[in-house]
Amino acid sequence: MESAPTSRFPASERELLKGTQLFEWCFVHPGEFCPDGEPDGFLVLGAMTLCNHSNEPTAHVCWNVSDLGFWVELKSISQLTPGEEVTLKYTDIDEYGSAVSFV
Repeated sequence: MESAPTSRFPASERELLKGTQLFEWCFVHPGEFCPDGEPDGFLVLGAMTLCNHSNEPTAHVCWNVSDLGFWVELKSISQLTPGEEVTLKYTDIDEYGSAVSFV
């Protein structure tokens, strides 16, 4: 569906972004996330940052490293019908203070 560049930054900087508008574009790698831990963050660019959260998502993010750097790819889980919303399961949904307003 989409491939987008991303930039990795340390957990200490991720903490600084909480409470800012940039936090909405921050992702964590599911393989590195632990609710009690301090995972590094990834600033992701592209339309996938506009996807809403769902416990039954219609898409998922694939993480890839290439000669050009770190990339994320948005892939549908199954064939989408016209007008069907593209949703993701947020790994760190509890870290969004305003989660209720956009879920």
